[in-house]
Amino acid sequence: MIDSNSGKPAILDMFVLDALRHDAAEQLPSIIRLLNNRGCIGWREFWAADFSEEEVMASLRKLTAVGMVEVLSEDDSATLRACEKPNWNVSQNSLWFGMSSSGRKAWEQWEPPSSVR
Repeated sequence: MIDSNSGKPAILDMFVLDALRHDAAEQLPSIIRLLNNRGCIGWREFWAADFSEEEVMASLRKLTAVGMVEVLSEDDSATLRACEKPNWNVSQNSLWFGMSSSGRKAWEQWEPPSSVR
């Protein structure tokens, strides 16, 4: 979600972008596992409860709408291809998500939290 005051992505959206930063594409279950990791790669300590499928999917949809995330799906040869108009009603395990160049730019400018509030 974009913060209406600053025009910047909200903290959850930045956590999601951070989960996407290392790989070309991730599926929803993998993104959730990364976010809920209590080690150095996750953001669980900064969130009130485990990240849920619903809130992460809502963030992915918003990030897609503003062009920071691309939705991909596998074609017949198992190659990931960008979806111009993603079908959000298909199995969430059939969708892949990748950071776009504008998402990477936002992530590079982000100052992540360094300690629990």
